[in-house]
Amino acid sequence: YGTVDHDRSLNLMLYRAIYFYTYAWCKQNVFPRFFKEENAIVHTASAVIAGVTVSTVTNPIWVVKTRMQLQQPNGPGAVPKYSSSIDCMRK
Repeated sequence: YGTVDHDRSLNLMLYRAIYFYTYAWCKQNVFPRFFKEENAIVHTASAVIAGVTVSTVTNPIWVVKTRMQLQQPNGPGAVPKYSSSIDCMRK
């Protein structure tokens, strides 16, 4: 029970850190070149860019995590398919 909650907390912290950093960065550095004032377009475009960025960055992490959690040795004495997260990324 504690491990699942801990994993969710770490995932959420990583997701939100990347999202809000990218969102703020876009608002401050990209869109002032095109718009003099913040408006709905700036906020929406920043949110879309942040969402795409966070999904692109975190998706490989979730794939490795899921593969590691679902691996099952096939019988007594069998070796798991992946020995580590790095090994899982390579395969």
